[in-house]
Amino acid sequence: MQLDALAYLRRLAIEHPAGGVRRVRLIDVSTPKAAAVCCWYAGLLPELEALEVGEGGDGSMVVNPSVFLPWVRKKLEDAGVRFQRISTVESLEELKTFGHGILIDASGLVSRTMLDVRDEELTMDSTYVSVVRSTYGVSVVRSTYGGAFYTFIFGRGDGSAVVSGISHRRGSRRCEEDCPSVSFGEYQILQHLVGIRPLRPVGVRVEKELPNGRKSTIGGYIHSFGLARKVVRLVDEFAFKF
Repeated sequence: MQLDALAYLRRLAIEHPAGGVRRVRLIDVSTPKAAAVCCWYAGLLPELEALEVGEGGDGSMVVNPSVFLPWVRKKLEDAGVRFQRISTVESLEELKTFGHGILIDASGLVSRTMLDVRDEELTMDSTYVSVVRSTYGVSVVRSTYGGAFYTFIFGRGDGSAVVSGISHRRGSRRCEEDCPSVSFGEYQILQHLVGIRPLRPVGVRVEKELPNGRKSTIGGYIHSFGLARKVVRLVDEFAFKF
C-alpha cells in the first residue's frame, strides 16, 4: 500500500502541481539496528541507494495538507461526490436507512467505540509540530530502533518547513541537533499544531466481512492512495458478486 501511495503521489506532483504535492530529496538517518529492521523498502523502491553526504536527488514526496485537502475535495465534488455531515451515530447499523448499497467504515478513532466494530487495537495519539517560514527544500527523518527517537524536518517547497518530534515538543530541539546546518532560531514560527489522531500499532486493517475502510497506523499519507486502492478492490468484489 505504501508503494502504491508513493507512485500515485509522484504522479500527482508531476501532473497537478497546484495540488500541494511536491517531489523532494529525503534523507533517512537510522541506527544500523533500526535500518536492518525498518528499511523494508530496500530492493523495492526505484534507484534506492545508501548515499554518502552530498549525494542524491529528488525522489520522495511532501504533502501540504492545507493546500492538498481543499484541492482534492474540489476534484471529488466536481466528479459528483457529495459530502454530508450527519448526526452522531453509535453503530454502523444506524446508517442502514441512507439507501446505499455498500458502506465503507472510515471512522478512524471512533471505530474503537462503534458498537458493531469495537477495534480494541486502536488507540489515541497526540501530535505536535511547528511550521516555520523557511526555504529549506530537503526532508530529513531520524529514527532509532524501538522508536525511542523519531524526528523529522519536511521542507515543503512553498516557503515553509514542518519541524516535529511527533508526540512532544522535545523533538523540535532534536531536529536542530540532527541538522546543525539549519538554524531554526532564525526562522519565524508560522504555526504550532497540536492534534489527536488514531494510532494502530499492530498495523493497517482493511477487511471485507466488516468492511472497515481505513484503520491505519502512523503516517496517513504514507498509506493514503495505496489503502484507497485496496478498498476499491474490496468494493469491486461486492459490486461484481453474483
